[in-house]
Amino acid sequence: MAKILVSIISYKEIELENTVKSCFNNAKNKQNLLFSIVDENKENQYADLSFVPKNQILYKKYDLSEYRGILWARNETNNHNFEYDYILYICAHTQFEQDWDIICLEEYEKALKKNNSYKTVLTYCGPDYEIDKSYSVKKYNTELNINNNLYVEKFDTKKFIPGFWFPRANNVPQGEGVHEGYWVHFTWCFANKEFVKEVPLDPEMNFNGEEPYVTVQAWCRGWRFYATPKILYWHNTVKRYPDFEKPAYMTDRPWMDKNKNNYWKNSDESMNKLNLLFSGKLKGPYGNISREQVLEFCHASGMDEKYTEYNPEYYKTDGYQHCINYRYEDPVE
Repeated sequence: MAKILVSIISYKEIELENTVKSCFNNAKNKQNLLFSIVDENKENQYADLSFVPKNQILYKKYDLSEYRGILWARNETNNHNFEYDYILYICAHTQFEQDWDIICLEEYEKALKKNNSYKTVLTYCGPDYEIDKSYSVKKYNTELNINNNLYVEKFDTKKFIPGFWFPRANNVPQGEGVHEGYWVHFTWCFANKEFVKEVPLDPEMNFNGEEPYVTVQAWCRGWRFYATPKILYWHNTVKRYPDFEKPAYMTDRPWMDKNKNNYWKNSDESMNKLNLLFSGKLKGPYGNISREQVLEFCHASGMDEKYTEYNPEYYKTDGYQHCINYRYEDPVE
């Protein structure tokens, strides 16, 4: 049977253990799961993942003494000795449906047939869950009111600025088919292991820049993205917990904690690097893609061509960047 490597990154998360339990317990073929996990946390808050057989997990623990970055962590999960067939990139605040592994492989087969190429990715944004007062999971989020899968069918050319906020997503049409989209969602990104080799993750790329960065890299190298209407997982976007004064996406993230200065410095550098990629000027393993190739992506996806023009101060683009308001607040310890 095919082996699935589940790549999970965790930054000051309290749900990592439950995420792994949900993934492991709800899999039809538990013996075929492998876990590669990077956890940045306080020493007394690392998860107890001893329920996973030792030969099926690599659990790397890091302290919070420095800012490392989101793609640094995702890239680090790819440093292992596992033999596997498929990669699944997810977050550490995820709940899985029963037999998710079997259904995922079935939906991936549909995408392979539609694309007629091994360069196929099953990726989309799942519905949201929330945590109630007793810390139980409710597979519905009253704040976001999303109970279906979403994907980026096309970009809203007038509003979407790559690296600034997120593109508008559409409901995945119901039915038995899969549907092509134009965005890599790291809440659920499933592909064969060749994806890891052909689309290496740049450890210097920042959050909010990593998805358009990887999307364009992958698409220009021939990879195509598909979404399924079948719910395989639920995602806790807001992370509002009973004993937290504010949602954890605000307080327990590097854009708001003691590492915030390094986070925002890296953010500015990452936005400029994103522009280098789009303008065809980025060299090395994460680049070597021409502007003409990116323009082809623009024509297919609806992304505005003006973002492929070289701009050494792209980070100053007039647009709302995710959590930018926290840049000017005092850090939360």
